[in-house]
Amino acid sequence: MKKFLFICAVLMFTGLTFNSCSPDDAVTQGQVRNALLSRYPGVSCSVRNSIVALSGTVDSEEARVGAEELAKGVKNVKSVVNEIEVVEPVAAVSPDESLKTAISVALGDAGFKDVWVEVKDEEVTLSGKVSKADQKKVLDVVKGIKTKKVINDMK
Repeated sequence: MKKFLFICAVLMFTGLTFNSCSPDDAVTQGQVRNALLSRYPGVSCSVRNSIVALSGTVDSEEARVGAEELAKGVKNVKSVVNEIEVVEPVAAVSPDESLKTAISVALGDAGFKDVWVEVKDEEVTLSGKVSKADQKKVLDVVKGIKTKKVINDMK
């Protein structure tokens, strides 16, 4: 009976020793987060039983794979579940393009479909075949939108 109790005690001690040697998930999560932070700020992570779950967004498939490889390289990480989404970046619209769109929409809404709009450095050039009476109306519509200068090349 003493042998049995001794064996049970040794097994319990061994189990506790090996269990306490396993990496702490909070520490591993901090290490993964620090590794990802500078290169992939849109990616977050969680860790359970040394398995890392990645989530968030990046702008390319290469960045998605790169974040996964970076996480795999952290000590004590057994595996990585990659749930990162690739979201294409939205192209920035220049102020001139934005102004051209606003003027074109305003003219279209006012019924002036035959007026062409060009914008460079916030200076607007209007062209097309428009009667003299309608030219004043076109200019009134355009003046309602903030521009540096309006050049009337309408004929």
